[in-house]
Amino acid sequence: MRSYSRRDLLATVGAAVATTGVVGATRPSGETAEPRGRTTDRTAATAPPASGAPLYRYDATNTGVIDATGPTAPPTQLWRRRFDAGVYGPPAVVEDTCYVTTGDGRLRALDATTGERSWSVRAADRLLTTPAVGTTGVHLCNENRVVRSVTTAEGSDRWRVGDRFRGGGQTPPTLANGLVIGAGGDGRVFAFDTETGRADWVVTLPRIVTRPLATDGRRVYVPLDERLVAVDARRAGEPSDSSDEDGGGDSDGPTGPAVRSTSWGLGTDAPVRSGVAVGGGLVHVGTADELLAVRRESGEPRWRVETDSPVVGAPALTELLTVAATAGGAVVGLDPEVGAVRWRTALDGRVERGPVVADETVHVVRTDGTVVALSFDGTVQWRLDHDATVSTTPVVLDDRLYLADWDGTLTAYGSGN
Repeated sequence: MRSYSRRDLLATVGAAVATTGVVGATRPSGETAEPRGRTTDRTAATAPPASGAPLYRYDATNTGVIDATGPTAPPTQLWRRRFDAGVYGPPAVVEDTCYVTTGDGRLRALDATTGERSWSVRAADRLLTTPAVGTTGVHLCNENRVVRSVTTAEGSDRWRVGDRFRGGGQTPPTLANGLVIGAGGDGRVFAFDTETGRADWVVTLPRIVTRPLATDGRRVYVPLDERLVAVDARRAGEPSDSSDEDGGGDSDGPTGPAVRSTSWGLGTDAPVRSGVAVGGGLVHVGTADELLAVRRESGEPRWRVETDSPVVGAPALTELLTVAATAGGAVVGLDPEVGAVRWRTALDGRVERGPVVADETVHVVRTDGTVVALSFDGTVQWRLDHDATVSTTPVVLDDRLYLADWDGTLTAYGSGN
């Protein structure tokens, strides 16, 4: 397993281009460009498990980008639902149904147009993350060491895995290769068959995972305290290829999962503050003072951008632009290939969540609840005053914008009446 420090990273990049509060890095001369865009990574992860926004930040690669329209002007409130407990993760929205979890352990299915409840089930003691919605099941990780799958139609049990694997519940689960993949409260990352709940593989890491992971279908990329690691994501027993650095682990048969080791690791020096996003052949992660992009095959550094405050949330990755937000309230547009800064916009307020992109519009939520929409040149298009203490990452889909708040409300905004 390889490990890279910041010294290794600095040695691989060219001269930095300074900008206000941000430093952009250039690609080393003579290097072949990586493929741009999300197509390669998304294809490797297979098609999305369901249409719409079935996973946290839309897909397993955690790009925060969706090929859908969003509001073109400040939207108006369509409906608002208040619950008896806080909502700590954005909803999953699939086929006009919102699946939302609350801190009292309930999973609710709401009509995405009206907000009316379709069904509700108590699934755990506490639920703190976005569910992962497949074509037949809704998958949950909770704080009580349980991984659970229920039906999309009525929330009835499909399967559950108890104390043998600790769910942890601090990071949202994701779906790839017919597996639900999640991170445990004891430092384990695990994968279960989405249909049967059978454990497929597991890896034990030296730190608890508290930030969202991502996968391109070949590897799972996991952020730790001051480290980024990659693990073989394919099903147990699938053959490895020459581009992998390990053989994927050997299954111990029907009595247990395959035991995996890390494929590569990158030392970040500064604490990791964001989840991971995968796009254009690169893995992106934000720390307390920079945004890193490394090659997904090997973990070797590609470019870095220094920031004047911690990167919050994973960056949004499009073919034309990489967009990151910082706690100090800056939104930065970067060249996806070399990390050069194209623009920087100050929002005059702190930010705690990463951006999402719909129809070439960047959506960011400030700490005071204000939603800001920017064009691809960094110009502010509109603002929405959403009165909330702490809001989750927004979900933008089909001319609507959904915002969940820690005080226990879910609000839908739209361009209609």
